[in-house]
Amino acid sequence: MPYVSTVVGPTTSVIKGRNTYRWTVAETGAAPTDTFTITGAPPVGTISLYRANLTAGTGITINPRVGRTLAFTTATNDVIGVSATTAALINDGTPLKYSGLTNGNVYGRSLPSNAAADHSISTEIVIIEGVE
Repeated sequence: MPYVSTVVGPTTSVIKGRNTYRWTVAETGAAPTDTFTITGAPPVGTISLYRANLTAGTGITINPRVGRTLAFTTATNDVIGVSATTAALINDGTPLKYSGLTNGNVYGRSLPSNAAADHSISTEIVIIEGVE
């Protein structure tokens, strides 16, 4: 099955005087190397929520990660964060601070637990503008 990611958002609101952005991502045919892109993120921000659910596929878990560039790796400054949890359902409210976005894009990989390209994953990402 070919990889498809459908990104909706951002929807924006102001909470306690700060711009808050929310995206939903639906992936089908996902393999560990597939990357989705959310657009419209602030240049400096805090990912305040990363919620992902492995809804179908031969993998048992996912181990999401996000970065500032399409080709980010966990060994460079382009990584924003890696989920501390490996599970079928991730609900991570650990703040991930970043800066230096030049194009408003944040890149995500769900990283299913096996190499098959048959996973469906639903993700919600919330970013608050600025860092504290």
